[in-house]
Amino acid sequence: MFKTIADVKKANKAIKNHWFNKETMDFFGTKIESELIDGKYFITSEDDFYRTKRQYRLRIVEKNGKIYTPGDGRPFDSLDDAKKELKKYRVKIKLKPLNK
Repeated sequence: MFKTIADVKKANKAIKNHWFNKETMDFFGTKIESELIDGKYFITSEDDFYRTKRQYRLRIVEKNGKIYTPGDGRPFDSLDDAKKELKKYRVKIKLKPLNK
């Protein structure tokens, strides 16, 4: 699908979504925590409601550039937990295991 996060940002902007706008990312305290994996997965972190700790989420990019969070959207407490969830998700949809 996509090769880089920059490609995802461009596609997201083309469909007039504001997911990667500086104002949106600043509002939620969003940071991109991983490279793009399999052309459609990445991990982000955001500030919690009280801005006291980081929360991590798996994100998926649709072919048109729309971003969504799989499952119930609950955050993970650590980047490692989000990476573990990504590995489980990839197995569930029968992709080859990550080397990382």
